Amino acid sequence: MKLKIRFVLIAVTIVLMATSLGAVAAFVLIRNNESSRVISHLQVDQAATEVETKIANFLEKGPSALTRMQRLINERFLDLNDSERLATYLIAEMRADRDLTWLSYSNAQTGAFIGVTHRNGMLVLNRAALEVNGGKPQEWEVRADGTRVALSALLQVPYDPRTAPWFLIGLQATQPRWTDLYKFAEGEWGFQQF
Repeated sequence: MKLKIRFVLIAVTIVLMATSLGAVAAFVLIRNNESSRVISHLQVDQAATEVETKIANFLEKGPSALTRMQRLINERFLDLNDSERLATYLIAEMRADRDLTWLSYSNAQTGAFIGVTHRNGMLVLNRAALEVNGGKPQEWEVRADGTRVALSALLQVPYDPRTAPWFLIGLQATQPRWTDLYKFAEGEWGFQQF
């Protein structure tokens, strides 16, 4: 009988220990799952915030470049009738900020266009004027030393930016503004700020 009571006590002790360990393990597992879920949500929120900040910083570069250009024009450091000086300024601005993809100026009276873009690892100057080359754009690679090497322009038809919907909207804009998604003259899709 003594042996039976001892066996029962040992069995009860083992069952109680196993139950206690099971309860502790379940509690720890539930807490770990909750902690993991909270940490995952925090990581997702942090990643989303970082992406949002990077996008906002990226999108602010266009308005900043336009504001600088406007200030230089207003203070008469930059003359829009001096196409060579304007091209030099646009090249310098694009070199200063590799995140900018395209900067350009279009003359509302003549349709003359000067733009600079990053393309395939090179800086490209693009010009078009209705009275030059039949209005077809001309392009040059702008090398690090400032020399320009003629390229075959992507667009092989006359270009007059004044006919583009974004240009007409831009004429009425009182501050920098982004376009909706649209197809560029060269055939690529994108956004533009004016």
